[in-house]
Amino acid sequence: RKRKMVIGIVAVCIILVAGVCALVLMVKSKPSSSSSLSNPPTSPTNNDDEIVYTIDDYKQVLSSVTNFELFEDPTSVQSRALNYILEQNNNNNNQDDVLKPSDASILVPRFAMLVLLFSNNNNDNNNNIMEQDESITRKSICDWTFLSCNQDERVESFEWVSLLNDQEEEPFVLPNEVMALSHLKMLAIRGPLTGSIPDVVYEFSRLESLVLSDNNLQSTLSDKIANLSRLNNLDLSGNQLTGSIPTQINELQRLTHVNLFQNQLSGTIPDLSRIPHLKHFDVHENLLTGSLPSTLGSLAKLTFLRLEQNFFTGNIPSALGQLQVIESITLNSNDLEGSIPSELSTLLKLRFLYLDQNQLTGSIPTQFGSFLELKRLHLHENELTGIIPTELTRLTLLEHLLLYENNLTAPEPAGICELPRLQRFEGDCEMLQCSCCTLCKP
Repeated sequence: RKRKMVIGIVAVCIILVAGVCALVLMVKSKPSSSSSLSNPPTSPTNNDDEIVYTIDDYKQVLSSVTNFELFEDPTSVQSRALNYILEQNNNNNNQDDVLKPSDASILVPRFAMLVLLFSNNNNDNNNNIMEQDESITRKSICDWTFLSCNQDERVESFEWVSLLNDQEEEPFVLPNEVMALSHLKMLAIRGPLTGSIPDVVYEFSRLESLVLSDNNLQSTLSDKIANLSRLNNLDLSGNQLTGSIPTQINELQRLTHVNLFQNQLSGTIPDLSRIPHLKHFDVHENLLTGSLPSTLGSLAKLTFLRLEQNFFTGNIPSALGQLQVIESITLNSNDLEGSIPSELSTLLKLRFLYLDQNQLTGSIPTQFGSFLELKRLHLHENELTGIIPTELTRLTLLEHLLLYENNLTAPEPAGICELPRLQRFEGDCEMLQCSCCTLCKP
């Protein structure tokens, strides 16, 4: 009788354990409430042990670069970008190409770039962007035509030239989501961008080259430019930027090239003496005023200086004679006055010197005969007096000698017409008694 009782108890225990196990299995197999959304599971699989992700899992990961609430609007570019990823996942037969939330290093930048594409594509048809660039269908954005990556598959270069905008008047949008490209070193956009430089640009702390030329930027230059401490190339030319050049540019000590020409910048040239590696500085065709700072002479590596078509006044600083590797100086079409400093004659690598269309007085320095590399010397439309120095006959590489509309007298020096490469010699022929001028001014 005791034996039967024990057997009965064991049987009851087995039944209870089986029931509990069945209940646990039912709970595990019950779909999560978050999967009740219209989107199906994003990682179909034949392996019962593989994790099945929901759309909320994706949203949670992507909220690192975007506002979670934007996903509530099905028409938002963020929702369109996410839906495109999910559609590609569901249509992909190769599980290795399915993007999962666990692939955050790939998923987040891809989402950011899709947001950018949809922000600049007014067509609601997702496939329309593929018609523009087939590379966008590839899983890795490193394969996209306007992006380049390093060996770790981190995006380092972004070069956009109106990929989707056929009409020039359509402004280019740079959404905040692009901050996902945290390793970006080179950013170039010809969109066109309008208004101000997007604030997100100043978040790229690793940026080395910023090229936003030939857009329609119309704001002032932000002092946030100082955030880009690794910048070596700054090109904002061909816009309508106003205001002054921020003094914070002096904090960008790695700069080698600065192109701010063809804007509407005003004020003076700031101190650039703390930018020791600067090689190229071009601010021509602006509204800049004031005198040329003598600190320009401290830029020991400067090879190219272009300041023409502004409203600079005062004398040409003699400190420019310290630019021992300079090859081109362009100061024409300003309101500069005084004499031409003889210190410029120490610039033995100089090939181009444009001082025309100013109010310069005095004579042409005889020391200019030391410019043995000089190809073009433009001194026309000033108030220079005296004679053409005989020393200029040493300039055997000279191609252009423009001297007209000055007060120079006496015949041209013997030998000037025999310079082997001289193509243009223009002067006031009646005053100079010019015998070989290619153009005579009355």
